[in-house]
Amino acid sequence: NLRFGKFQTPVGRWNLAPAEPFTWLSTQPAILEFGLDEHQTGVALFGSFYPEKRVLSYWVYGQVLDAFDEEGDDIPAQRSVGGRIEYGDARGAWSFGGSLLASELAGAWSTAGGVDAKWRMGERLELSSEWLVSRGDIPDRDYWGAFVEAAYPLDQLSPKLAKLYLVGRFEHFDVVGDRPVEIIDFGLTWLPAE
Repeated sequence: NLRFGKFQTPVGRWNLAPAEPFTWLSTQPAILEFGLDEHQTGVALFGSFYPEKRVLSYWVYGQVLDAFDEEGDDIPAQRSVGGRIEYGDARGAWSFGGSLLASELAGAWSTAGGVDAKWRMGERLELSSEWLVSRGDIPDRDYWGAFVEAAYPLDQLSPKLAKLYLVGRFEHFDVVGDRPVEIIDFGLTWLPAE
């Protein structure tokens, strides 16, 4: 696939597809709120291969202009180039991924890299995790962080709790020169229809 225009920055699992169960908590992980551009405006080449019962997906992309970016407090990178690779079970039971992104802003460069994983235990429990580190010369982009998130369907405890999920996330976030922060977030989500 070849795409031109504005798209989510394909770094990590959460930013690639901000959808269920990630959106079941009131906030997104701190590693994505801080110093990582949510969108790219440029070109992306992406696709998947299916060796045996597995899937290997790839993304190669670059930001070439910022014509579609809104004015705001966060100044997005003026140029960037990145890639992502993900390998997993074709049915979505598990996967592992890695990402790399180099960004330029006003002549300063920073590089972010990370790994992520997802594991689903049948219909009972889904675990996802990401680890991201960013270093370079762009101000406020020297940090590292990680999170683990779990979603558990409560109908395993009682059929009366059908469509109700308990979701929790633990994260660690460390900006160079600041005190590290650890956040625990829990929530209940009800899906009246799937």
